[in-house]
Amino acid sequence: MNTMNEALKDADNKNNIVGGVDTKKLNSVIERIERLQNERTDVNVEIRGIFSEAKECGLNKPAIKEVLKLRKLEPAVRDEFEVTLEQYKKAAGV
Repeated sequence: MNTMNEALKDADNKNNIVGGVDTKKLNSVIERIERLQNERTDVNVEIRGIFSEAKECGLNKPAIKEVLKLRKLEPAVRDEFEVTLEQYKKAAGV
């Protein structure tokens, strides 16, 4: 039995399998995620820079963020949201 287990382990090692995990695939996934995380960090730095630039021009960062959120919505959803928001503001005395 021991010889069979050793033979399976040797076969796994040749195929880059450790503990039933394909090490090449695992490392590929990890490296791709790390690369994207680094790219995300770089993009976030750029976005912060753009917000700083906007502030220097006298633009309001929270207002810009709200416009960005609204632009992501479908027009019908956005219109419904804006009507509801106005109703809520009136009801709350805002």
